[in-house]
Amino acid sequence: MLQQSGELKRHFQWGWMACRVRAACLWSRWCVLACFACLAGTGDHSLGFSVKPHAQYLAVAVSDRYRDSLNELALSELESSGFRNIDFADGRWYFDAGLRLSDARALAAIKHVASIRAIALCANLSTAKDPLSARELALRVDEAAKWKATLKELTATRRCSPSTLRVVSRRSLPAGLEQELEKLLVRRFGWRRQVRGRKADITIHLCARGGMLHVEVPLLYQEKAVLGGGLPRPGLGHVEAWACARSLQIESGDLVLDPMCGKGTLLAEAAVWWPSANFVGCDVDKDQLDCCRSNFEWLQREVSLYHTDATKMGGIPFQDGSVDKVLVAPPWNRQYRIQGDPEVFYCSMFKEILRVLHPAGRLVFLGASGKTIHKLEVALRNAQKEHRCFRIVSKRSFFLTRSVTGVMAVAENTPCENSEGAGWKALPWEGQAPENGRDLYNHWRHLRALAFPELRPASEPIRDDNETLRHRLPKRFLVLVTVLLGLAAFRRQVL
Repeated sequence: MLQQSGELKRHFQWGWMACRVRAACLWSRWCVLACFACLAGTGDHSLGFSVKPHAQYLAVAVSDRYRDSLNELALSELESSGFRNIDFADGRWYFDAGLRLSDARALAAIKHVASIRAIALCANLSTAKDPLSARELALRVDEAAKWKATLKELTATRRCSPSTLRVVSRRSLPAGLEQELEKLLVRRFGWRRQVRGRKADITIHLCARGGMLHVEVPLLYQEKAVLGGGLPRPGLGHVEAWACARSLQIESGDLVLDPMCGKGTLLAEAAVWWPSANFVGCDVDKDQLDCCRSNFEWLQREVSLYHTDATKMGGIPFQDGSVDKVLVAPPWNRQYRIQGDPEVFYCSMFKEILRVLHPAGRLVFLGASGKTIHKLEVALRNAQKEHRCFRIVSKRSFFLTRSVTGVMAVAENTPCENSEGAGWKALPWEGQAPENGRDLYNHWRHLRALAFPELRPASEPIRDDNETLRHRLPKRFLVLVTVLLGLAAFRRQVL
């Protein structure tokens, strides 16, 4: 008996040791698989792709260069707002929410980015064994995306819930993916698919880069006109145009005139930053006026345009001294040729400008360095009247193109005994600005960026449900009254 019990005890010990060794092997195998899953994603093969850990937000940068001055402003705003894990890659800022209670308020403090988006999903499509169809990929995205957290962020920035949606994607993804995902989201949340050409309450972007799929939902955006560029009919650069308009010292209600507006880029930039003024453009070329009109329609700003010749006496359709500010970039006999003597052309232009310009008004004009700006200065002196003396109070030169240096001149009505021309000095609004050249252009660009407004919601807030009900009640009431009247008439006929 003792011998049998000893053998049983040894067998039990060997079995227990074997179980422990097997458990240790299984545990080590599970740890290895977990490590590979952390490196490659969640490793959920049921989805057909692996879900990667990702940042909570991304912000589309204004410039692709990390060392750009506007990106430096954006970085300082992200850090001061308390966001964590800030990273820059491919012209985008990636960051996570901070420790503050209101992320929506912290996001609104960021100004120097093109837009801010919430990341609902980051998936590695290269791990899929077989290529996924549009239907299969839409099902995987709908299952794996963090919709609740994203909708919470969207509702916080909009202060209301969305009711319409649209899904947009790039061509590298399977065709029909947008429609399939829209159907699934409509079934999940009860939204309506917005028709093309109208703005949806929520727009979902599917971005594929290097085998990675990002599902992004825009929360906030900066107006394109404020960022600069983007006009359908571009002309002069937005930084130079802003500096000219800033030098005018435009006030609310001022009448701002460009007698040779061309495509209207000078007036357009002024209308973006000083929308309370009234803007008027004149040009002898109808095609140029059409371009100017297209630019203002794109900006959704108002402008009055006149097809006239500003070099003829009475060509500008305004009374004497009725214009507050004048902004003009006359032709330099390069891209647009001047018919006749340029000095006579400039002198006739300034005579008509000074006729309509108010004595307390201001004139800003652009020229090229060298002979062109000299001819403009001589023409301005020759166009003076006896009782008025507009003289140049400041001149600033900047790199317009690689081969052309532009000159901005500011003229005011001053006593004739002080009619000597001014030198190359900075304007009061420029602060401690460089003297001239590329550094001056960058300084202007930085000052313009400091005036950026706050970001706007990605779509305007929709109407409140109670307000919608109030608007629908009269229609329902009229339908009910019509039905009752019809029943009453039918009853009288029967009786």
